[in-house]
Amino acid sequence: MDAAVYVNAKQYDAIVRRRQKRARANATRTPGVVNAKHPSRSAHAKNRIRGKNGKYLTRDELLRGLGGPEGRARAEAREREIAEREAKRVERAAVREATKARARAQRAAADAVRAAKKSRK
Repeated sequence: MDAAVYVNAKQYDAIVRRRQKRARANATRTPGVVNAKHPSRSAHAKNRIRGKNGKYLTRDELLRGLGGPEGRARAEAREREIAEREAKRVERAAVREATKARARAQRAAADAVRAAKKSRK
């Protein structure tokens, strides 16, 4: 690790400054404490299933069983969750449309009553 590392001359000062800052930060840090910039993001990444090469597996790959039985089970659970959410969304849209249709019918009936009263005059 003591081998010479060649860097761009214009970047050298910034690299040295960064190394010094990192050394100061590491000196004040208590051992064993992980310094994650975004802990929830880090935890999420740790929970994701990886392939043999270390890359994250896609949902399709997990469903095909490339992540093992646990990965497949997780992917299937996620698929069910997505399907349930979509079904709820469709149901809410249908209720919303029915409410709009009912309101339109009420307005049309009220307009018809008004028109009938107006024609009597």
